[in-house]
Amino acid sequence: MREMSLSNLQEIVRKHLQKNESNRKFVGSIYRDVEDMDKILAYFKAMHNDKIDYIVALDGSGFILGSMLSREMKVGFIPVAKCKVSDVFGDEFYRAVYVNHRNESCALVVRKDSLKDHPTVLIVDNWIETGATIAGISSIMEDAGASVAGVITFGMDDNEKTQALVKEMNVRSIV
Repeated sequence: MREMSLSNLQEIVRKHLQKNESNRKFVGSIYRDVEDMDKILAYFKAMHNDKIDYIVALDGSGFILGSMLSREMKVGFIPVAKCKVSDVFGDEFYRAVYVNHRNESCALVVRKDSLKDHPTVLIVDNWIETGATIAGISSIMEDAGASVAGVITFGMDDNEKTQALVKEMNVRSIV
């Protein structure tokens, strides 16, 4: 497959970009287009020639992109679940609390046994609005002794919080 330019990939993502009633962005229709996804996965794979042990992705659409990319890169996949702060999990889970885009406290959980041996991970989410979820996942990875090689996303909102995230972490976004 010939290498796609970033501007061509941006056009693909924008073609699939939708907003819901509360102005949240999503690109769900992109997964139906095998050719577009092949181009995007090849681009993301080429960005991280480093040794990656696992793709770490947030539940929801992040699971879709993350699992597809883990298959493309031939590395394992570690799911991160969102839950209520009041949900109780045992000692076999890492947990981080964060405030979401609606200013609600939420929790993220990851099984501890999935992060043994201090792996190098790539965090994947479909869209970044404030960066709070990515920061929560990064906190869990730090607690686990994992090394975060970077963050990959279709796109992200441009605001102070996401700008800080870009400065802090190796964030790669198409849009």
